[in-house]
Amino acid sequence: MFALVGALTRWISLSAQDPVTRSLVDGEIVEQAVDPAPRSAGTRTFLDNLRILLGRRRTAGQDLESVLSGGAVEVITYRMTDPKPTAVGLRVGLDTASRLEIRGLIGPPPYVLGQASPPERGGFKHALFRQVDGTSASGSWTLAVPTVDLPLVTLVLERLSTGTGS
Repeated sequence: MFALVGALTRWISLSAQDPVTRSLVDGEIVEQAVDPAPRSAGTRTFLDNLRILLGRRRTAGQDLESVLSGGAVEVITYRMTDPKPTAVGLRVGLDTASRLEIRGLIGPPPYVLGQASPPERGGFKHALFRQVDGTSASGSWTLAVPTVDLPLVTLVLERLSTGTGS
């Protein structure tokens, strides 16, 4: 019951948000129309389960196509550097809003990624998540990423590091 109330509350709050983001990029205010990022294929919430029943669930391949064509997806990751792994809904894409969100979570590029391995702590099902250790210009970070979303997250971080993102 509490999960249903929480999911409905989140849906209502996301629906009511202003579809325009204003960001400060290189000393300039950038205004960008933003569609809410769809849930990632590796993240299953109550609403995702409803989408599965209705046959509208996105796949990892669709998420990748969406990101490469300028869109973004929301991936539920876990920040492992906190005392207790903390869930973070991360907008992953090559657009300005995604770049700013990624930068806020793990720091500015360049990103150097370590080997992905099963999470070392937390109550994760090891086949469903991979722990990624990395560094950014501001220091080291560790995230647990859904296994199916790892190629997408890796691609985006590599593109942001090399400056090939939009």
